[in-house]
Parts: sequence; structure tokens; C-alpha cells
Amino acid sequence: MASGVHIGTATADLMVNVAVDQLDTPAGNMKVFSGALPAECVTADPSGTLVTITFPTPAFAASAGGTNTREAAKSGTWSGTASGSGDALCFRVYTNGGTCIAQGTAGVAGDTPDLTFDNKTIASGATITISTFTFALPYNPEG
Repeated sequence: MASGVHIGTATADLMVNVAVDQLDTPAGNMKVFSGALPAECVTADPSGTLVTITFPTPAFAASAGGTNTREAAKSGTWSGTASGSGDALCFRVYTNGGTCIAQGTAGVAGDTPDLTFDNKTIASGATITISTFTFALPYNPEG
């Protein structure tokens, strides 16, 4: 049985950096929603936009190693004022042109989401700051 194609480290780094570089000039953004996570990025946005956070530039550091991943950690301050109220259930990352390039679940640490909040209940008018976020690409290291 075939084990699959293995992506080399340099190629995985390049792929991560190309993805996150789309968010830098002009700046992209992240939206957090109270609606359920859609099946994929091309599906319409979920309901209940809670906050839109415009990224600083650069939005991410250069790709580096993780455990079976290559990843780019957020850079700078990611903060925005909540425009809605509700529980954070998912998020999407968009280019400045509005193209969704990534999405995931949101919640508190016990929920094991892709984006963790101290308190997933967001109140309209509150300042929401993302402390940590990593864009990761799983890969199989060669050798």
C-alpha cells in the first residue's frame, strides 16, 4: 500500500509563506462567527459575524518547524471591536479582496478548537484581541 507523497521541508515552508503573504499587502482580515463552521471556504459565510480583525502587516512571521508541520505564527497585534454578541464557534481568514483562504473552529481550550478564546462569549462593543494563532501545513518530513 502506498504511503503517500512526502513534501520536502523547503517546499512546505514555501507553501506556508505564499499562503500567509496573501494577507500582508494590502492587509487581510479574520472574522469570527457565532454560526456553524461551513464545509469549506467557498461556501457562503456563516451567520452571526461577531468581530472583524484587520491584520497588521506583516500578519505572520516566516514559516518554521513544528511537529510534522511547517507553521507561521501571528505577528503584531490582532485586535478589533466586536460588532455582534454571541458565542464564537468558527472563524475565517480572508485576503484584502475578500477571498477566504482558511477557516476553522473557535471556542475555549476545553473544546479543543483551532482558535482558542479565554471566554468564547463575545459582547458587542468589546475589544477582542487574538493572543496566539498559527497557520500550519501538515507534511511528512523526508528521511
